[in-house]
Parts: sequence; C-alpha cells; structure tokens
Amino acid sequence: MPDEAMAQYDCLIIGSGVAGLSAALQAARWGKVAVLCKADAATTNTNLAQGGLAAVLSPDDSPARHVADTLAAGSWHNNKAVVKLLAQEAPHCIAELLRLGVPFDRDEQGELALGLEGGHSHNRIVHARDQTGFYIQQKLLEAVSQTSNITLLEHHMAVELLLDSAAGYSRCAGARVLDSKNNRLTSIWSCATILASGGAGQLYRHTTNPAVATGDGIALAYHAGAALEDLEFVQFHPTTLYDPGNPAFLISEAVRGFGAELVLPGGKPFMQLYHRQGSLAPRDVVSQAMHAEMQHLEVPCLFLDLRHLSYSKFANKFPTIAQKLQERGIDVRSELVPVVPAAHYMCGGVKTDLNGLSTLPGLYACGECDCTGLHGANRLASNSLPEGWVMGRRAADHAEVWKHDIPTILSASAEEEPAMQQVSTSTAALLLKQQLQELMWQYVGIVRSREGLLTCQEQVGTLCGQAAYFTTYSTEVLELKILLTLSTLLIEACLQRKESIGGHYIKDDLLAVSPVSIVMAN
Repeated sequence: MPDEAMAQYDCLIIGSGVAGLSAALQAARWGKVAVLCKADAATTNTNLAQGGLAAVLSPDDSPARHVADTLAAGSWHNNKAVVKLLAQEAPHCIAELLRLGVPFDRDEQGELALGLEGGHSHNRIVHARDQTGFYIQQKLLEAVSQTSNITLLEHHMAVELLLDSAAGYSRCAGARVLDSKNNRLTSIWSCATILASGGAGQLYRHTTNPAVATGDGIALAYHAGAALEDLEFVQFHPTTLYDPGNPAFLISEAVRGFGAELVLPGGKPFMQLYHRQGSLAPRDVVSQAMHAEMQHLEVPCLFLDLRHLSYSKFANKFPTIAQKLQERGIDVRSELVPVVPAAHYMCGGVKTDLNGLSTLPGLYACGECDCTGLHGANRLASNSLPEGWVMGRRAADHAEVWKHDIPTILSASAEEEPAMQQVSTSTAALLLKQQLQELMWQYVGIVRSREGLLTCQEQVGTLCGQAAYFTTYSTEVLELKILLTLSTLLIEACLQRKESIGGHYIKDDLLAVSPVSIVMAN
C-alpha cells in the first residue's frame, strides 16, 4: 500500500489486462493513476489469450465486412454504432502495439501475417505465434512501469465502490480495498474510477479463465447502483483439451483456421451438418453442436483432427500448444486430440455508452466486464483484445472530465480501516464455490431449460443463505459472495430471456419476444 493511510488519485483503474493497462497509459496523460491488481499484474485473461486481434489490414477486406461478421456472430443483437467504432479503430490498435514492440508474426514478404478464425469471412487475425496475449501484456506492463505517475498495486482487491452524494446526486469516488498480502482494508479515493476487471469464468466448473476471473467489477458496479446488461450471454469456447484431473488448456480457434477439423470419436467430421462454415462457425454454434453430439453419443468429449496437417508448420505456428499437447502425451501426427467446450467469455456486463461511462456518474467500465453491445449475443473471435484497447482508451479520455471534481468525502475520513483477519471460513467458502460451479455448469451452461434454471435458482438461494454466515474478509469469502451475486443475476436474466439466441440456448424455447436487452439494476 502507499504510505498514507488514505490514498488519493485522479483515476483509479481496477484490473491490469489489455483494457486496464491501455486505460492507465491514456489516463496518465492527464492525471495521477493507480491500477489495482487482485493477484500479480500479469495474472489476467489477456495474458492467456492465444489467438489474436481482428483488424482490417488487407486491401481485399473492409471495415464493412468486419462489421457484418461481428453482427452475424452476435445474432444481430449488437449495438451497431460500437461495432462500427471497433472496426474503424482496430487497425490503430495494431499500429500502437507494434510501436510498443509486440512481435506480431510476418509473412514471407515481411507483411503482417493475417490468420483466419471462426465467423470471419476474411483473413484478418493479427497474432504473435500462439502467445499473442502474453506479448501484449508484457509490452503494456513495460510501458506502465516506465510511466512515473502510474502506481501498480498488486495483490489488492476492490471490495466495495465508494460513493459521494455531497453534490446532490450519487457518484463513484473510489473503492475500499483489501491488501491481501498485509491483510488490511483501506480506502482509495479517486476523481474517476474505471472497471477493467475481466469476466467471470469461475462461475463454472470448466473454464478457460484464471482463478482471479470472478466477475468482481460487475458485482461491484451492481452493488453501487450501476445497471448491468445481457448477463445471459455467456460464451463457451469449443476447444479446451479434455484431460480429466489436469488443469484446463485452451486450444486456440486459430488451430481450426490453420486447417484442423472437429470430428466425432470415429474421426468423422460433423460441423457441416450445423453450419456452412463447418468447424469455423461462430463459437455459440460450434459449442451447441458439440454438446448435442456428445449428448447423442453419450461421450464426454469430441476431437480435433490435425493428422492431415504438416506437423513442422503446426509446431512453428503454435509452439505453446504443440508443447502442451506433447507434455500431455498426445501425438497429433497420429492421434486425435480430445476436446470439450468450457466457459470462456461474458458478453454482458456493466451497461456503458460508447465512452465506457456506466449509469453511475464517475464510474466507467471497459473490456470484458463492460457491455457496450459490441458482442451482441455471442462474441466474434479475436474482437476482445482490440475492444479492450479501444474502450480502455476511450474511457480514460472521457474520465478526464472528473479531474477537478475531487470527492468531498476525502476530508471526512483520514484514518486507516482496521486489518481484517482471515479465518477458517476460507476453506468452507471454497467448498461452497465448488458446489456453485457444479450447479452453474449443470443448469446454466451451454444448453439450458426453464425447469433447470428454476432448480438452480432455488439451490443457489440455499448457498447464499449459508454464505451469509461468513462475515470475515478473506479473498475466498469475498469471491464466493461475488460469484453468488452474479449467479443469482445471471439465472434471473436467463429466465427473462424466453427465446434462444447466441450464447443463450434454452431447450424449451417459447418463441416469445423478450425485451431487446435484459437490464438489471440494484
């Protein structure tokens, strides 16, 4: 923690992925910035991103085609204005990341190599081998470390947003923070606050997300009174390695773009039966098709077939994936690769405008925790990294309007809050978290039903009652309560969405007309 018992910044940013760090670098142009990192600064979804960034860089492509692909993947539930904005700004994102030193792959002519992924009609994916996110995270952190007015606060978890009502209306004025290494609570006041805390993959038993992805920013915003939107649209990535008992490992969509084919246990391709783009169909289509085949065949997984591909070219293009598969004892030259879908991305989140401003004054959101309407009902592959850069910078630019609006409650609280001791309830909280993840996977996963949602709603309510007895501050208890809040809201959003669309597939589709967007506010 800073030396002072009470810290003050012009801009507080919660999260250190591409959205948070891009916002920090932009906000540093006008003020003093703090970036909260719940673990170390590199423990983010960005760091794990294998694929790449979608950007129109080829003369035979166009922003209009990128827009059309994004709308189609999102089942036309998107906000077309922000889709157009992303398609226009994504090339600038690539240029800036190149300036920072991200080593994107080049073709034989020295031009940026453009890959193909599911749902895209043209090759437009810029990548750095199969570690694109790692390099982006690395270069952004280097830039942040060289910026004197940005403070990185690692192992600091925001537990509550601070509100200031002195001006006659409620506005966000910072956050209460748990310093998990020193086990103490303190307050960080700020003129503007930007949520960039990522998604909530930890709601589910199977996920591609790191352990820190518990949806903190979405829950913080809800409890502070900001509106949430489209929570029912959860994206499941079709291809994570099926290896029971070992950590989940994502196999990038770019591998299918390279030529790998999804097949049944006997090696027969099946995706053409579900979509004209076959194995490169949008993720919601592929995951739902895989679920249907697995249910029909009563098997725990399906397979990726790479046997017809050049192994040397595969290993050169995807060195990390090739190494991981080799470590797990899989020889892709002669064996099929077992894969299963897993929770990957929240398409909904904190409702914001095109500047990242939420419905709560002074509070912004960007990246996976926001909901601008960019992704609609299902995210197009490789739109998330450029979104984080574009919306992070826009949020930081707009947040400057609060620079001189210093929270009046600063003068009313100058004492550090007492340390909160962790107790044995952390173990009990982890057990409840596992129960919640099982329930969400079973009832609120790839395929849902009204009966299952109501069953899950009741059982989650029971877990909430048990968790209410946990009154201590530990990371485990705080994360459990966040996940319980989000699961309750997500189930309610699913019940309100009567028809199947994108990432929300409900077996007893009533063909009813739901509201255009499901908005939830505290």
